[in-house]
Parts: sequence; C-alpha cells; structure tokens
Amino acid sequence: MSQNINNEYILTFPKEGTILSMNTVGKIQFSFSNKDFIRLCGLGFPSKTSGASRLHLVEQEVAFLPSEIACDAIGQVFVSDWLNKTVFLFDEKLSMLRTLGDSFFGPNAWCYDKRNNALVVADRKLKQV
Repeated sequence: MSQNINNEYILTFPKEGTILSMNTVGKIQFSFSNKDFIRLCGLGFPSKTSGASRLHLVEQEVAFLPSEIACDAIGQVFVSDWLNKTVFLFDEKLSMLRTLGDSFFGPNAWCYDKRNNALVVADRKLKQV
C-alpha cells in the first residue's frame, strides 16, 4: 500500500491481478485489473510473457501480478509485476503509461526516495539495487 499526492491509498491485490485507488473513507476512485492488462497486451503493449504463456495464463490465472507499489511527488504510481519481470508506470488515475527497465529477474523490493526523486529497485537474481 502507498499513498499518492491526492491522499488516496493505492493497494495491490496480486492474486486477483488488481490495483485500486481508494479515498480516505474507502471509496474506490480508480482501478486497474487483470482484464485491463490483457486488453493492453492485445493492443501491443509490451509484456515480458510470451504469447503462448500469456494465453495459458489468461485461461488459468492472472497475467499481471502486481506486488510492490510506490507513488512519486507528481502523482505517478510505480508497480512491480513479478510475473512479467518488469516495473510499470501508471498515472494518478491508474492508466498504464509505460514499462521501466528491461532487465529485471524479479523486482521484489523497493522504495521511492522523494528527496532525490528516485526509485530504488532491488532485483531477485542479480541482487542489485
């Protein structure tokens, strides 16, 4: 869970492949789901999961596995996706903007340094920060 510049809480639900933005009284403001991810992949949005694997995942489980989350000083939301081995950048309304980096093995821990406007990512296999 993280909090954005609008004081909304951003939560991830990995098993469901969902990200939610909720206000301080618990009302859902915006969402991004596994269905949204599948739709974007169909439109050519980059995904590290191969076509055959992605089809299998769509039939069996989620194709998008959001885990770590952070918000920056201008409202953008960073979400690591363990399954696709990448970090996605969303705007404050949870519209996907782009992927960050292309050489992750499992981005699994991070923090956003607001003082230096930097996202620090720890990667599973390389053990690099």
